[in-house]
Amino acid sequence: MVFMKNANIGKKITIVFGIVLVVSSLTTGVGLWQLSKMRASTKELLEMSLAKERLVSDWYRIIFAGARRTLAIAKSSDNALVDFFAADSAQGTKDAGETLKKVGVLLTSEKETALLKGISDARDTYNVYKASVTKAKAANDNDTASGVLTSKFMPAADVYQQRLRDLVAFEREQIDESAKEIDAAATMSFSLQLALTVFLALLVVICGAALKSSIVGPLHYAISVARRVAKGDLTADVTVDSRDEAGQLLQALSEMNASLRGLITEVIQSADTINSASGEIAQGNADLSTRTESQAASIEETASSMEELTATVAHNADNAGQANKLALGATSLATKGGVVVNQAVATMAEIKQGSQRISEITAIIDGIAFQTNILALNAAVEAARAGEQGRGFAVVASEVRNLAQRSAAAAKEISVLISDSVEKVNTGSKLVDDAGATMTDIVKSIKEVAQIMTEITAATREQNTGLSSINQVIAEMDNSTRMNAAMVEEASAAAMSMQDEATRLSKAVSAFRTSGRPGHGGSLQLALR
Repeated sequence: MVFMKNANIGKKITIVFGIVLVVSSLTTGVGLWQLSKMRASTKELLEMSLAKERLVSDWYRIIFAGARRTLAIAKSSDNALVDFFAADSAQGTKDAGETLKKVGVLLTSEKETALLKGISDARDTYNVYKASVTKAKAANDNDTASGVLTSKFMPAADVYQQRLRDLVAFEREQIDESAKEIDAAATMSFSLQLALTVFLALLVVICGAALKSSIVGPLHYAISVARRVAKGDLTADVTVDSRDEAGQLLQALSEMNASLRGLITEVIQSADTINSASGEIAQGNADLSTRTESQAASIEETASSMEELTATVAHNADNAGQANKLALGATSLATKGGVVVNQAVATMAEIKQGSQRISEITAIIDGIAFQTNILALNAAVEAARAGEQGRGFAVVASEVRNLAQRSAAAAKEISVLISDSVEKVNTGSKLVDDAGATMTDIVKSIKEVAQIMTEITAATREQNTGLSSINQVIAEMDNSTRMNAAMVEEASAAAMSMQDEATRLSKAVSAFRTSGRPGHGGSLQLALR
């Protein structure tokens, strides 16, 4: 039953009808099985037992007719009967033999086999004595024929026929037993079918009752809860003990009931709060009206002070504009000075480069003079070796050596002068670089001063604009304050109206019961039926 509570309704219906279908199929299957079994038994009765009984009965009639023909031939004085019944006798013997073969195929039990053997033995004896009677009669030996008939043939015929009757009786007993078995099977099938039908009916009733209990009961419960909520009773404590659609409906009703209870409780509390707050708002509006009038007077005084402050800021803005113009002029002059200093720095760099080039040329001249001096010395040595012939060449070499020495001395003097000039140029270049850096700092500082003055001028103008806006806002505030005074009076009237509405709202929601109170009933407790 726990499963019936938790399964959804579609699954419940499917399971119930599935169980009914399975049991119905089982009932039908059992009935068909019993009918099949009865059909097989009936078929066996018709095709085996009745067939054997009929064959043996036919066999008995053949033997009975043959015995009567033999008796007639033996008792009759007319020997022509032998020939007259010869064909019938031969046909009877043939039919009896064929019947014996058919019966032998059908008889399978040990009892039937024993009876058939006795019949076969009796048949052999019967045929021997039958042939003796016929032979004696054919020979016109009536006494022998009569003697054999009385003493041998008739007892053998009786034994033969009795054993056939015994087999017929046995087969009829088998037929009766088969009929009883079929009747017992039919009775059992009927009883089993009846029991299954009753079981199916009980199962349908039980499953239907369980299905009804799991669906209808919770729905009645849900209807009861909904009716209590419709009457304004929100104190119902809904109990949910299933998870099917009905249980989900009850859970939803429980949540709805709790939500409505919380909502109505909040509405009641809010109505009481509004009722209390509206009175406080009315009192506050009266105080606000007084403070608004005082605020209006203060705003007028503030507006007068702001006008004076606006005039002062406007004057400061004009002064800042003049200072900004002077700063811009100083920035222009400093920029020009910086350009001149940069040009001087560039010129000093060029002079330094020229001095370095002259030093290099002087070093080359000094090198040439040194090489010339060496060559002159070598020439003098060679002239001395030449003797008188090289005297003139020696004089020239001496003069060349003197010129080389004088060139070397001059190159040294020039080098000293150039070194001194280079040193002085380096010093001047360094001073010019320092002057250029100083001018750059001056230009940067003047630019920063100009930027600051520009910002001060812009800020002063913005202040002037802001003060103008403040004056406008103060004027608007003065108008708004006057309008607020009128609106405060309207708010007081609205607060009184809101207090009246809150009172009516409290009366309206008082129709709902959100908790158990004397005279209003407690929680909802219903039993599932």
